[in-house]
Amino acid sequence: MRISLTIISLLVLLLASFAGQARTLPRVKVTEPFIQMHTGPGTGYPVLLDLERGSWLGIRRQQADWYEVVTEKGQTGWVTHEELVKTVTADNEPVKLHGLEQTDFKLRDWELGALWGRVGSSSIFTLSGGYSFNENLAVEISASQMIGSLSTSELATLNLIAQPFPEWRVSPYFTLGTGRIRTRTNSTLVEEKDRDDRTSNAGVGLRVYLTRSFFLRAEYRELVIYTSTNDYGDLEIWSIGVGSFF
Repeated sequence: MRISLTIISLLVLLLASFAGQARTLPRVKVTEPFIQMHTGPGTGYPVLLDLERGSWLGIRRQQADWYEVVTEKGQTGWVTHEELVKTVTADNEPVKLHGLEQTDFKLRDWELGALWGRVGSSSIFTLSGGYSFNENLAVEISASQMIGSLSTSELATLNLIAQPFPEWRVSPYFTLGTGRIRTRTNSTLVEEKDRDDRTSNAGVGLRVYLTRSFFLRAEYRELVIYTSTNDYGDLEIWSIGVGSFF
């Protein structure tokens, strides 16, 4: 199963990368005499431009009731939902923003999370932080501690994460990565020495978005440990936790 899961994760990562590159920005045209574009997502930010009737904008992402847009000249700023609904599409139809509102959780940059789980008879606790390249592909750094009756391990990993359906409120994802694990024995009765080994991992998971910024996360991951004797061992990690993105 380890090999098949690794292959599946790799294929999904490649498809997610291509999907992110191929996606185009929604374009809308201003129909009011003008709308104001601010330097940030809030009325406290200065007005950058007054966009006149006939101006074309590309919608990049949403943050609360504000949308990041880019002009035809490449200038980037923020417009309120109230003003953006007064624009029209390339077909001269009123713009419909309900799809973006339902899926604003897929348009984020940074993410923090915590997971709790089991590795065989040991418990595992993980803290993670990630950055999204696009709505399908992200990179994540995690630090974990495994606590068992005979040993304690610290695991650090660097992973790529692919979400093939980021617009779904219950969204599956795949992960593939590498890292290091340091294992220390807890008892003098155990003759095995402390170890520091290289690892690789592949996994599948599920995110359940609760609000605009918070989600539940459940994950299964296969961890391969490469020892100094050129052998390897497998661990199965089951985890559940919470996360927040911004």
